[in-house]
Amino acid sequence: MNFYHHRLISKSEKLNRFEVKENGKALKFYLLDSLKNNEEFRKKINTHQIIKDWYLWDGEFQKGESKTIEVQYSLPFGMLYKSNKRFFTYLLSTGANWNGTIGKAEIVVNLKDIEIDSIISQHPNNVEINNNQLIWILSDFEPTTNDDIKLYYNSNKILYKGEKPIPPGFIVDGDLVEEFDLKKIDPNDIANIEVLKKPQKTRRYTNQTNGVVKIYTKDFVLTELKRIVEASTNGKIISSDYDEFKEDYDLFVNENKVDFHEVIDIKNKSIVKVKIMTAKGEKNKIMIALKKIKPSA
Repeated sequence: MNFYHHRLISKSEKLNRFEVKENGKALKFYLLDSLKNNEEFRKKINTHQIIKDWYLWDGEFQKGESKTIEVQYSLPFGMLYKSNKRFFTYLLSTGANWNGTIGKAEIVVNLKDIEIDSIISQHPNNVEINNNQLIWILSDFEPTTNDDIKLYYNSNKILYKGEKPIPPGFIVDGDLVEEFDLKKIDPNDIANIEVLKKPQKTRRYTNQTNGVVKIYTKDFVLTELKRIVEASTNGKIISSDYDEFKEDYDLFVNENKVDFHEVIDIKNKSIVKVKIMTAKGEKNKIMIALKKIKPSA
C-alpha cells in the first residue's frame, strides 16, 4: 500500500487490523520484511513508495490438497502529497515468486461511499465495471508490478468519513417522531427538553440504542395543566400564553415546587386534591396533592 503518512502506526495496531484463516480456522501470523532481497521492492521501500508491512504465516499442503485461505485486513486509503487524489492498490506482483504461473485470479473491488464518476483512472485497463463494482479476471499469468491493481479517485467528489451516526429517538409532546429535525422547531416554543441515555429509561419509548430526546412544547404543557386544574377544581385557567402564566403562577406537587412540564406525568387517578391559591404582591400558587405510594415490602 502506497500512502503518505500523517502519523506513525504502532505494531499493535498493525496486528489488530489483519486476520487470516485456513479452512475457517484462524492462524497465527507475524510481521516481516520478506522481500529484502528483491531489488524492485527494495528500491520502492528505500524511496518510501511502499511501506514494508508484510504479514506472513506458515502453511503446509500435501500433494494434490486444496485449502481455502481467507485473508481480511484494513488499511488507510492512499494519499498523494498535497493532492486531492486518493488511491488504493492490490499487489498481485507478490505472486511472482510462486512456482509456475497463476491459473486464474478474479479481483473484485466493491466501492463503499465512492461514486463511479469520482474515479480518475484504474489499472489494468481490462476491467469490467458493474454498478459500484470493478472486476478484473486474469488467467495463466506470472504477475509483475504491471499487473498490480491500482485505482485513483477524486476526494473532492467523495471522501468516506466513516459510518453515519445513528440519530437519537425524538419524543415530541409524548409522541415518537421519526426523522425529526430539531432545527425546525422554534426554541421559544419549547417548555422543556431532556436527553435520556440510559437503556432502562429509553426502552419505555423506543428500541433505538442511541438515546432519546424528549421535547415538550409550551402549548402542550399549558393544555395539560388546564386539564388537571379543570378536572379537579371549579376553577379555570383563562390565560393562553405560557410565559405570562408562568410569571403569575408557581406549581407545587406535594408541597415541592416543580417546573410546569412535570404535570405531563401526573395521572388523574393519582390526584388527591388541586387547589389554586391567589395572593397579592406575590406569585399565585397551584397546589397539587398526590397519593402517597406505599413502599413495597
